[in-house]
Amino acid sequence: MSKDSADTLGKFAARRDIGITLLSDPDSTMITAFGLRDDQYGTTGPYSAIASPTVVVVNADGRIAYSQPVNHSAPPPVDTVLAALKGS
Repeated sequence: MSKDSADTLGKFAARRDIGITLLSDPDSTMITAFGLRDDQYGTTGPYSAIASPTVVVVNADGRIAYSQPVNHSAPPPVDTVLAALKGS
């Protein structure tokens, strides 16, 4: 989920050959609702209310089954994320 426009995300996905849908949230409504807002950039300006890099798995009931901030040097365990996707 990103503040970037759907068009910008579509071009990014095409350049990187990303085969999943990237979600656009230009007003940060869902970013805020999911508690993903990264406040280190303040409350005004182009970088305000951006999402912190986070892996989020939402189950079929619309509930968050897994949420973990992403540390690029130590990503979350794949088995844990897959278990959340499978509903374990």
